[in-house]
Amino acid sequence: MIVMTPEATEANIAAVLKRLETSGVHVLVLPGELTTAIGAIGDPEGVIEVIARGIDMFDCVLPTRNARNGWLFTRRGDVKIRNARYRDDTRPLDESCACYACRHFSLAYLHHLQRTNEILGARLNTLHNLYYYQTLMRELRESEVVLEICPTSNLLTKALPHEEAVRDVFRTFVDRGVCFTIATDGPEMMRTHLRSELALLHRIGALDEDELAEANRQGHDASFIAPVGQRVAG
Repeated sequence: MIVMTPEATEANIAAVLKRLETSGVHVLVLPGELTTAIGAIGDPEGVIEVIARGIDMFDCVLPTRNARNGWLFTRRGDVKIRNARYRDDTRPLDESCACYACRHFSLAYLHHLQRTNEILGARLNTLHNLYYYQTLMRELRESEVVLEICPTSNLLTKALPHEEAVRDVFRTFVDRGVCFTIATDGPEMMRTHLRSELALLHRIGALDEDELAEANRQGHDASFIAPVGQRVAG
């Protein structure tokens, strides 16, 4: 991942944007400590992905635009409410959702409003999608997402211009109680490995031995891959 700080120069920012340009992602550096915003990412999967990469804020028309066009987000998947399958469906849009639309109206009624282009349909759909995203973000905050960062990647891309900036970022993480772990981005290209990353952080005074061990533990705890010796064959 790339960390953008308020101290980053225009040249530093340009280097990061060049790296990301093929993905269509737009990153904006805002005033304040370690604040990053991203545009053009709005689907739930994309939001989760960029949060894991350290993004703090989002700006996208997708939740409300999709709502106006009858495309709704639920825990069991997307619902295109114009489809005929919902014409006689008396169930709520999402039984687990507490938004106004789900508590008071059926799929059939939302389908009718969308098919007849009633403005109430666009309003109810928008209320639901915004409530869905607010719930998603709250649950992500409560889930203690672990930030994964590669010091060498941030230095080579000039996202962090020098080792002092790396040290300051990691000290801020520790001071603010941010859950993080150390990784290697493209080790075959940068000619680095995890041992080198840990040694770098210790050498520049970014983390002491206990903090390095804690970062490593947080990475193992967040992993969905079972440790060697605990894996089940087949």
